[in-house]
Amino acid sequence: MSDRRRHACRAGRIEEGAWGMRNRLRELRQQAELRQEDLAERVGVSRQTIISIENGRYNPSLVLAHRLARVFGLTIEDVFIFAEEEDDRK
Repeated sequence: MSDRRRHACRAGRIEEGAWGMRNRLRELRQQAELRQEDLAERVGVSRQTIISIENGRYNPSLVLAHRLARVFGLTIEDVFIFAEEEDDRK
């Protein structure tokens, strides 16, 4: 694993072409008629964090992913979809 990829993984960011985690956060938030600010307040983070998660620039910690899923009465797997690259499965 390259240093750049390793750093992106540690920082919680998704690097294009590596592994990725998509999410339904924006869709669920809009269905619940919540503003980014409202959701952020409910889970104890900044609005910028919600924006970064929605845009796929940041992967939340397991604790934050759990808090976000609970807001919508869902499991983590219902909110976050993990996709791994072919090479990572070998």
